[in-house]
Parts: sequence; structure tokens; C-alpha cells
Amino acid sequence: MKKILLALSVLFCVILSYIALADNVQITLGKSTFCIPKRYSILNQVLGPLFNIKGADTGPYGGSFQVAIDPPEVKQSIPGYLLNHGDLPAVYFINVRQAPAEELKRALNPQSFANILQLANDYENAYVEYDERNNFYRVSDFGFPPPFVWWEVVKIKPDKKAIVPKNINDYYLASCLRYGGTTGINGNSSSCDYSLEMDGYLVEIKTTENNLHLKEQITEFSKKLLVLWQQYCKTG
Repeated sequence: MKKILLALSVLFCVILSYIALADNVQITLGKSTFCIPKRYSILNQVLGPLFNIKGADTGPYGGSFQVAIDPPEVKQSIPGYLLNHGDLPAVYFINVRQAPAEELKRALNPQSFANILQLANDYENAYVEYDERNNFYRVSDFGFPPPFVWWEVVKIKPDKKAIVPKNINDYYLASCLRYGGTTGINGNSSSCDYSLEMDGYLVEIKTTENNLHLKEQITEFSKKLLVLWQQYCKTG
């Protein structure tokens, strides 16, 4: 009788595992497997490009996946997350891919955006706009005054004599571009992204400019997602 009960118990666990996995998209990228809920919009490119084009990223570092999460769900984990920016929802995206060590190092190099902070090279004649509400600066080398088409966001006032902090996150927030219309950040939406290393992966996070003041919380939220999606594979 005990053997029968044990067998039924194992069978029940197997059935539950199958049901759980059926609700997820399983993606293996490098050393880890992620089980991502199907309710999200998922772009799976772990196999690299559809066509074997010469020079395309088809090597051992090729492949990535991207997940979009609707603002209300992000807000459940980050209460201060704003649901919209201007006319559009503030959808959150996380893109995870393998990258060579030198690219990961570059993503964390504090000198990566030094030209922006010190108004050097391409940014020598850049326009700078201060956002008093968020206490950060927009910098654009596009050649037109605000509202910008695309811009960089930094926490320290750009100046040719500015000292570049040793930690990139102490001064750099994100790269942004405008979506829709001609009134820029004053009425339409934006898409802002920044990259960082997480568990050996190069991770790009996209949100809207009016949520950049929550960058720390958004980064922690992203780290927890990657851990959670791996746990789903083990417990599912």
C-alpha cells in the first residue's frame, strides 16, 4: 500500500510539473535555463539570426531573449512606477543576452559616457537641459535645442571640468528617444534604456524617462525576475 501511495505521489508531482511547464516558455541561454510565463510578450532569439549572414552574430555569444511586462504588473513590485508617459503606457522591457567579456566590461566602465559628462568630442557643442523636478540633466548632440529627438540622461551637471565618478551608476542614468508627436517629453512618450551585467549576462532594460528616478528599484526588480524565472524551471 505504501509503495502504491508513493508511486501516486510521484506521479502527481510529475503531472503538476508538466502543467506548470506548459504555462511557461522554456529558454536556455548559455549556462542557465529560464521558464518565463506565457502571459508575457516574449521575443526568443537564442538561436541567433534566422539567416546565416556573413558577419552576423552566430558565434557562442549569439542569441538573446526579450520580455515585455505591462506597467500594472511592474507597479505591483515597484509602487512608485508610473503607468504612462504622456500618451503611451510605460511598458517595461528586459533583454538578456550572452556577450564577450570585453563587452561586459565596457558596460560597467565608468568612462563609457565620460564624453557626455565632460562635453567632449561629439558632445562638445551639445545642448544641455536641466530637469528640476527629477534633478537630472538631458544632453543631446543631435543639433537641435529641446524638445530632443534623442538624448542622454545624467545625474551630474555636464561640464568640461567635471570629474567622472568611479562607478558608472553614480552619474549615468540612460539613453532616451522620443515617441510620437513633436512636443517630446512635455506630452508624448519616451523610451529609455541602460545596460548592465547580471549573472554573466549583458542585460538591457527599457522604461520611460519619468520612471528613471526609480532606476535602482527597476534594476533590483530585473535581477529578481531572472532568479525567479530560473526557479520556475526547478520547481515547475
